[in-house]
Amino acid sequence: ISGKSLSPSTIARMNRLRWLNRRTGRSEARNLRDAIFELKRIASQLGISEDITETAAIYYRRALKAKLIRGRSIDSMTASAIYIACRTHNVPKTLKDICTTGKVDRKELARCVRVYIVELGIKPTPIDPAQLVSRLGAELKITMHTQNRAIEILKTVREYKLDVGKNPMSIAAAVIYIAGIQTGERRTQQQVAEAAKTTPVTLRNRFKELVKALEIGQVTVKRGAAATPVYVRDPYKKF
Repeated sequence: ISGKSLSPSTIARMNRLRWLNRRTGRSEARNLRDAIFELKRIASQLGISEDITETAAIYYRRALKAKLIRGRSIDSMTASAIYIACRTHNVPKTLKDICTTGKVDRKELARCVRVYIVELGIKPTPIDPAQLVSRLGAELKITMHTQNRAIEILKTVREYKLDVGKNPMSIAAAVIYIAGIQTGERRTQQQVAEAAKTTPVTLRNRFKELVKALEIGQVTVKRGAAATPVYVRDPYKKF
């Protein structure tokens, strides 16, 4: 079979395309290998299941196939894949949890999370503050009586939509703090803030907002982690 011969420039261009294709394939394979290693490392430190790790790997492969990794670090994209996978499986892990383990800047992590959501159309399940209450209760060694009280307060917070636009962890920390005051099983602002990986200032702000909005008796809080709040129950109020 004979045909029109190719010019030297066309042959050179085709050879270069073949070389680039082989190089790209090797590069993507190496990228995926490094990403899987990082995913397993983060998953191990966070103590999450293999199902979540596999979901994160699927998300990362989709991003790699869509050329979304280019220009972004593997660490940031793997950490954000883990975060979204945790949300998908309804496991309460915050951005700060992932940042600490993944050694990634929080702003960069948030940007990469948006890439998955916008470019791949992934819609992670919102974090349930009730799960965070249980987590904080366990870390602070608070009894189920106080945790249940915190859940009751949280239900009312949701009814009045006081949690809209607020960090779920800060809301969970505030209701735990309020419940502890009411039941006498109090923890300091610093203790609760550290468990929630937030600041005493943020905790105090959420606390004051909820106390005022829900009219929870009279609670006074001074500045400082060791300040002792005083709770006086009003028999005519729901709380």
